[in-house]
Amino acid sequence: MNPRRWVVLALLVAVLPAAAAERSITLKVTKQRLSEVVRQISEQAGVPVRVAAHAQKEIPTLDVEGSLEKVLGVVARLAGLTVRREGRGYVLEPEAKPADPPPLSELISNPAADVIASVKPRVALVIAYLSAEQARAQGTAFVAGTDGLLVTNAHVVKGAAAIQVVFADGTAYYAVIAAMDEDKDLAVLRVPARFPEPLRLGDSDELREGDDVALTGYPLALELLRNGIPLYASTAKATVNAVRPGRSLVHQQSMLYIQIDAPISPGNSGAPLYRLDSGVFIRILFTLRRFFYGYQCGVLRLRPFGFGFLSDSTADAVPFSAAQ
Repeated sequence: MNPRRWVVLALLVAVLPAAAAERSITLKVTKQRLSEVVRQISEQAGVPVRVAAHAQKEIPTLDVEGSLEKVLGVVARLAGLTVRREGRGYVLEPEAKPADPPPLSELISNPAADVIASVKPRVALVIAYLSAEQARAQGTAFVAGTDGLLVTNAHVVKGAAAIQVVFADGTAYYAVIAAMDEDKDLAVLRVPARFPEPLRLGDSDELREGDDVALTGYPLALELLRNGIPLYASTAKATVNAVRPGRSLVHQQSMLYIQIDAPISPGNSGAPLYRLDSGVFIRILFTLRRFFYGYQCGVLRLRPFGFGFLSDSTADAVPFSAAQ
């Protein structure tokens, strides 16, 4: 074929749609289906026009004259559609919906929320029973070792006839006391389970006044369960107000306490205190002393030492292997 004919054909293909768009169309409709109305328009304009949706929708009485695009626009609005160019012709289709905005959690970075979410599955409710039917005390424990080891306060489990550990997902175990140090109010429990990820242990010597910390526990859990409220670990964010000297409970040995500004309720005893920037465990909730102007929380510093925790204020380790 002559190359000039190719050029002429290309020009015709480009010009025909533009000429059709400017061609005057007269459309008179008396309650016809959209597909039939579009067929009439396509025949008058000499260009393909198709319907992508609502083909059976009835178009009311209509008498309109104008350019192809004007008439198509009127019909499309009556059908709740929009007009789009498609090759040499047109298509009537639903208006594209804007993409849903991403969740607010994806727009706003909140590392602290991620840290708290990672700690919660490793924290459990501790129930100490005086008898088979009577719960004597409640507290919190956290996963400290892969081989079924958890840590809580000694005063929570001391003298208990039975000890139960319950996680937020409903998983429950009966626990035995692997080791206990009443002077430091510390108890290590063992349950018949393996935990893939215990809490990471850090050095609280690096903690400074003004640091952001958090504690996760089960305050008032038994009372809430009795009232039909599901078990759920709650978190209190806090600021380190002071690191001050104190004494142990029994032998009055020197030890350091951390003062924080978090609300504490029964059931929080044994809750882990951890850094909000990393989730690293730094102390265990020790005791609560009430003052006129608020609350002071003492928390015992623990460090990993072989198979146990070594308190900064004593040379005696609490061995994890005691229950083996």
